[in-house]
Amino acid sequence: MSKHKLKWYNIYYMLCYCVDELAYFKDNYIDYEELNGTHDLLAALLCKSFELLYRNGYIKDYNQEQIITNKPRGRIDIPKSVSSGHMSKAELVCNVSNIGIDTQLNRIIKASFSILIESNKLVDDKIDRNLMTKLYRYREMLDNVSDIQVSLKELYDITDIPEWYKPIFAVCKLIWNDWIAFDNEGNHRLLELNDTNRLSYIWQKYLLHFSQKYFNQLAVSNPTYTDGWKIDKNGNKQPRQRHLDLLINDKHNKRAVIADAKYYNSDGGDSVSNRDQVNTYCDIFYKHHMDYKIAGLLLIASDKYTGHIGGKDGNNGIEINSYTININQDKDNMENDIINILESYIK
Repeated sequence: MSKHKLKWYNIYYMLCYCVDELAYFKDNYIDYEELNGTHDLLAALLCKSFELLYRNGYIKDYNQEQIITNKPRGRIDIPKSVSSGHMSKAELVCNVSNIGIDTQLNRIIKASFSILIESNKLVDDKIDRNLMTKLYRYREMLDNVSDIQVSLKELYDITDIPEWYKPIFAVCKLIWNDWIAFDNEGNHRLLELNDTNRLSYIWQKYLLHFSQKYFNQLAVSNPTYTDGWKIDKNGNKQPRQRHLDLLINDKHNKRAVIADAKYYNSDGGDSVSNRDQVNTYCDIFYKHHMDYKIAGLLLIASDKYTGHIGGKDGNNGIEINSYTININQDKDNMENDIINILESYIK
């Protein structure tokens, strides 16, 4: 997809469905017309989520600090007071606890501002000046927070997150992990539009979470099935795992839609192998639900048009159909296209 053709606000919109904690963001939170690329997108998300955080207040915690004073406080370190020569000056080395905002979560947030600011110096597609001003200003508001190096382990070790911190923590994860990769030289680079692996992931997650929201009266999931066996690189026999992108299960009417999400590529995504993959998923589901009416779909993100582009007769009387969905149109129209396609098979 051409960098200049794709509407970035649709990527933002789909991204909100990829991260559950961002799903409540309202459309008017960010002026889409001001977003010129990935860097603007991340900067806008980080700034807006920081503003939401700031209104609710920082997390504070007790931090250990060592001070030199002539008025004893906290825990006095006598050996260090003597060896450092402060005792002779009627001063003491004391270890005290102060409550402040220099917490692990706040350090991660500050580091995320630094990543965007520093990476902007290395890329051609610069962040909008107004957004850059906000990035600098908001980072300065965390001046009392320590600077840290990026550590994905530290990021994923955190599980107890207050509700009002979840949006910005989700954005930090996108910046640190989902949207930052390494080039051949080991340097950080941000997502580009030809990075189909990440854009494909966003499209898959968006279809799943959007369907869960819209078809909330049905069982919508992305289950994993065990089907047959495979030989791993060590020559050991292992069960083969099949991961479905989307299953809409109408248990009452015994109807099911099994969909595989693909991102646009040179062959349009409607390849024989992709249809065969959907056919395999349908066969696995059919083995356990022979009384169901099952539809297999290949849903391909496109920058041109929405429409039916092909079909085939699968096994067990199940038909496999392929559709492109134009993600380069107004988001409401994009949603309606998705709903119309899915409803035509589930109702």
